[in-house]
Amino acid sequence: MIRSALHAVSLVTSAPADVETDLVILPFVEGEQFLQSVPGLSDATAGAVDRALTSQEIQGKPYELFLTPVLTGWRAARVALIGAGRASDLNLERIRRVATAAALAARQRHVARIAFVHRLPAQPQAVQLDATDAVQAITEGLMLAAFSGDRYKSQDRGGPAPEQMLVVASGGAAALERAVERGRILGESSNLARDLCNEPANILTPSVFAERGAAIAREAGLTVEILDEDEIARLHMGLL
Repeated sequence: MIRSALHAVSLVTSAPADVETDLVILPFVEGEQFLQSVPGLSDATAGAVDRALTSQEIQGKPYELFLTPVLTGWRAARVALIGAGRASDLNLERIRRVATAAALAARQRHVARIAFVHRLPAQPQAVQLDATDAVQAITEGLMLAAFSGDRYKSQDRGGPAPEQMLVVASGGAAALERAVERGRILGESSNLARDLCNEPANILTPSVFAERGAAIAREAGLTVEILDEDEIARLHMGLL
């Protein structure tokens, strides 16, 4: 699999306050007692998160975003809250989309380093999701946000992809590491397919398409055989 160092995702098992990054991203659901489950955040932001929650500037609705500087106590420069919707609606697809939306918002702000925190809402109606599945979905979402379709434009309209993307989670490190790796591979594979689909026909000719596909397969350890027109005709494949 072709892998870009700029689009790698790593696991961190530290507490959110101890993660050194430019932006810590915290998802939360509608109606949860958010500050009670994130110790120290109120003091770290000098009450900015408290005020935003009290005024309902952010309510936890899907994909709404609130950013504020971190003033003390945490190692991150800023913190972002992103809505995940109702606890009863929370599933892996929603988590994946929330991670993508948060990472795209970071791209638009040219944030170089981000850390997305996996956390489950402390609500009885919340859907119980396996932590490894959730971490995989988060990783996929972050990878999908790193894709750019502006290759042939004068500038990347979405901003550059973050140089560092972290998933912050607690639990069995080995299982979570495997989940991050699965998510990276799936996200990267999706981006490769999107990249090929977006290529114009005068660039991605059949021979170039075959060469790119072969390069991807060989890097994954596969053996590749490319059939030319004569061989396709000989096999009566009906593709010409």
